[in-house]
Amino acid sequence: MDLSHVLERMTRKFARRASLDDRDKQALMALPFSRRVVEAGRYLVREGDLTQESMLLLSGFAFRHKMTADGERQIVSIHIPGDFVDLEGALLKVADHSVQALTRTEIATIARQEIIALIDSHPRVGRAMWVDTLVDGSIYREWVMNVGRRQAKERIGHLLCEFARR
Repeated sequence: MDLSHVLERMTRKFARRASLDDRDKQALMALPFSRRVVEAGRYLVREGDLTQESMLLLSGFAFRHKMTADGERQIVSIHIPGDFVDLEGALLKVADHSVQALTRTEIATIARQEIIALIDSHPRVGRAMWVDTLVDGSIYREWVMNVGRRQAKERIGHLLCEFARR
């Protein structure tokens, strides 16, 4: 399977987040990774795990969630191909959330030291990744609003608009 289209999608997304030059784009496309298939329902990340890698979703869908002390789950985002499902894992040492495969997925795992080296050697890429995590934060805040204040039709409408925009 040729992954260049997914890597190009990721690179285009980061180029919208910060002004990347050709060297920055080439460095993103050259990130060393391992591919892995994860079946629906399996965890990609578990809350409390030590993070050694970040994951780029190549195909399928995944969702991020938090669990309450009594085992109730709250979904806080849905990820589509081209998304880093845990970019913050490159800088945080312990996951504060879980990510599960919603469908059969294929992911590219990238060692955290590779992400950190890329950020250190290509500051514009670091800025793009930073902005990307800030956009994710904005989306999370909308999800909180959905859970706390929007009615069911508004929630579905917001989700559909989010998917269309992304």
